[in-house]
Order: sequence, then structure tokens, then C-alpha cells
Amino acid sequence: MDQSPEMLAMAKASAREKGLKIHFHQLSLWDDFPFAAEQFDLITSGLMFSHIDDLHGAFSKFYDLLAPGGKLLFSAFHPDALAHGWRTAIPRPGTLHALHNSENNRANYIEALADAGFHILKFIDIPIHEAPSETMPPTMNPAYRFLNVCLIVLAEKPEE
Repeated sequence: MDQSPEMLAMAKASAREKGLKIHFHQLSLWDDFPFAAEQFDLITSGLMFSHIDDLHGAFSKFYDLLAPGGKLLFSAFHPDALAHGWRTAIPRPGTLHALHNSENNRANYIEALADAGFHILKFIDIPIHEAPSETMPPTMNPAYRFLNVCLIVLAEKPEE
């Protein structure tokens, strides 16, 4: 699921290359989902939540889709990096498209997950020096070495 047709096209091409049979949906997080409540055992999300202002609403929506005992696994650009002024941008021919970044902090993520009903199993802060070197520009300022660049969270919907 993604609201961007370009991202869906990339995902479909990758799935085809790997021989995976995946059903893709072009949807916004705020659209009505064509999924039943408690339909999924696992929901994953990569680098999306850092663009969402309403974490409470987003986590509540995913909570409703998970079966009891189901897991939510996600990564996000770390609030520390965003607070430091870093921004998400996608280069396009002739332009640089800047994406909206939320002002949520680490505590907002924890509170919103708990308010939705999740139990946090793991909450990992990834500093730049632990990120894969190919993901960072070679001119990266060494002063940023210990700045958190990514967070990874595993949360569970409790068994009833």
C-alpha cells in the first residue's frame, strides 16, 4: 500500500523480479482500507511515520487491522535527525522534491503506540555510525557520527 504511483511501480517491479505474488493498493493512510478488522498478523512500514503528524490516528488504524498477537514493525527517520534540521528529499530530474516531515519526537512515538493499545517489544535508535556506509554520503560531517538517523520499532497487539 502506498499513495504514490511511482513508489508502487517500483515495488511491483521489485516483487516481479523476486517472483513474489503481492497485492498492491494505491491508498493514503487516511483512506478507507479495503481490509477487514484483525485481518493481518504482521504489518510493516518503511520510513513512512516520520511524515505523519497524527501518530495516534495512524497507530490506531494499524492496531485495528492486526489480529491479537499481531506485530507492527516499522522504521522511521529519527526525530533527533529531523530536530537537527535534516529533511527528507527525493531528487527528480530538474528538481529536488522535499517531503513533509512531522515534528514528532521519540516520546510522541512511545505515547501514541501505547495509546493505541500496543506493547512495545523493541525500540531501537540507530546512530549514523551504525548505519550501512553505502546509505551515507562520503562527505558526511564526522561531527554527526553519533546523531540518531533512524529508529526501528517492533510493537505487538496483545492477545485478548
